[in-house]
This record gives sequence, structure tokens and C-alpha cells, in this order.
Amino acid sequence: MKWSYSDSNCFFQCRRLYYLSSVLANSISKDPLRKRAYFVKNSMNFDMWAGHIVDKFISKILIPAINDGLEINFDEYAALAVEIGKKQFDFSANKLYESSNKTEGDIEYCVLDIHELNKPYDESEIGKVYEKVRLAILNFPKIKMFNTNVSLYQHLCNNKDWLMPDITNTGFAIDNINVFPQIDLRVSGATFIDWKVSQSQISDYSRQLSIIGLVAYENRKKRNQTGENPRKIDYDHISLFEVNLIKGTIKQHSFNENIANNVYDHIFLNSRDISLIRQKDDKPSYVTMIKYEQTEGHGCSLCKFYELCTHLTNSKHNYDEAAYFKSLTDEFANTLHD
Repeated sequence: MKWSYSDSNCFFQCRRLYYLSSVLANSISKDPLRKRAYFVKNSMNFDMWAGHIVDKFISKILIPAINDGLEINFDEYAALAVEIGKKQFDFSANKLYESSNKTEGDIEYCVLDIHELNKPYDESEIGKVYEKVRLAILNFPKIKMFNTNVSLYQHLCNNKDWLMPDITNTGFAIDNINVFPQIDLRVSGATFIDWKVSQSQISDYSRQLSIIGLVAYENRKKRNQTGENPRKIDYDHISLFEVNLIKGTIKQHSFNENIANNVYDHIFLNSRDISLIRQKDDKPSYVTMIKYEQTEGHGCSLCKFYELCTHLTNSKHNYDEAAYFKSLTDEFANTLHD
């Protein structure tokens, strides 16, 4: 089975949420319900969207420019990032994600909850997203590498022949469990960076970074075993950095044998729990859906799948797109009334 950190979190937040996002949602299915679930899964609120713009801009434009040795004017690049955000907004507003051949990997691809789920919003909120994006790019050259006077930007320029952004095809397998995390940036050797734009004071991304560290360790171990460019690697050879582009900070996450073993245990035990419920027929149906029970206290009304989940529950999984869209319109009207 394929295991991911986000799917794991969904499973423990709410089994029904896991069903909707990881079993039902399907990007290539011709079934309108499965396709709709995929769009809902990918829909973003404004905070998520700001991070999405920054991630795409860095991986598609900024890092390739550094790799090419281009001189970068960060004021111009900040303005360009905002323009990318505006193109994403238009893409979502016109619901081109329903008909375009663009995919999640394309820089303009975007699904906003205000369009997909008819969420109410104020125009000023969009402006705040663009300001956040602008700040993130302007902060980029100001951040210093951990415990040095060298800027992050200069460090990346010094390693421009080795930079690999947005890695999704590198992972490892344990006991038939495939782990392929998204890696924002591999700098060189076993140094990795994860970009953040969160302003939260309590967010903890240590496990997410540790999974990336485990991928690096397992891949080097595999190469050593096969004799492919053998090189000694210890846990402390792996450097994991969390860069918060809004706060202008960089944090190095510890990685050692104890942390690695804890991550192994988490993946193994979590995947076992998921496989126990998925071992039977997973063909989407009412019977399958109710097997994935809702979690009390999950905060259903705040869940992006709330309306679709309610519709499928009431209709016993008989999807009526017109009735579903009407429920979104009614929800919006009720919000305005409140």
C-alpha cells in the first residue's frame, strides 16, 4: 500500500474524511462523484492558497533561475509571484480545473474553496493573500543559514548545480508499504529544505521532516547495498531545515536513530490500522462509506467535505450533482442570513 503523511492524518482525524479524500476521490475517474470528491480534496482556503502560490513559484521559477545562474531582483520576483497568484485565482474562478488539461503540477492549477464550495469571502482577504506572498519572496534573501552568516539565497547559489525542487518520486518501501513524501527542495547530498508560510506559533512539522530524513537514509543504505556509488552515511549526515518565509526564520530539525525508529513505528502501525479497514472491497458505495465511521468532535461543519458527506449520507451514496450544488447554494444563503 502507498502511505502518506497527509492520508495518515486524515485517517486519525476522521475515518469518513479518509474515505472521501483517499478512497473516493479520483482524478482520472469518469464517475462524476469521484471526480467531484477529487476537486473538493484539492480545494484550498486562503491560508493554504498563499502557501500553494509560494511553493509553486519557488519550485517552478525561483529555483530554476538560481540553477541557471540568473541575477535575481527579488522586488521583481515578488511582483511576479503575485501575478502567478492572480492567474491561479482566475483559473479557479472560471473552474478551469473541471475541463482544462492542466494538472496539480502546473503552476496555474488551483482550486479555491470559495469557488468549489461556494464559501463566502471578502475581497480584502484576497489582497491579504497577495501581500503574504509578496512578503515571503522579499524575505527570501534576508534569511541566514542556520548558525552562519551566510544567507540562504547565497547558500543555494553556491550549490546551484545540485538543487532539486519538488521531488515526489523518491521514497522507500518497508513491509510492502511505499513511502513517497513530497520534498520541497534537496540542496545537495543529504540536505533538505521544507518551505512554510504559516504564522502559527504552535505548528510542529518535526515528523514531516523526519519522514524526509528517513527517505534519504533508506535510499543511501540501498545504494550502498547494491554497490551503486557506495558512501558511508550516518543519521547525523542528514540535515533537515524548515524555512518559514513569513517569519523569516530557519529551523534545523534533529534526526537520529531514535527519531528514525519512532518514524518507522509510526508508519508501520498506522499503515496496519489503515490496511485492516481497507482489506475488504474498497469500491465506493454506501456500504463502504459507512464502514469508515465519522469521528465525533472532528468539527464536521469546518470540514471541506461536510456538504458532500452530508449529501452522500442522506442519499445513501446516490450522488445527484444538481442537488449537491443546490446544498452549497443554500449553505451560502444561510451564512449570509446568519
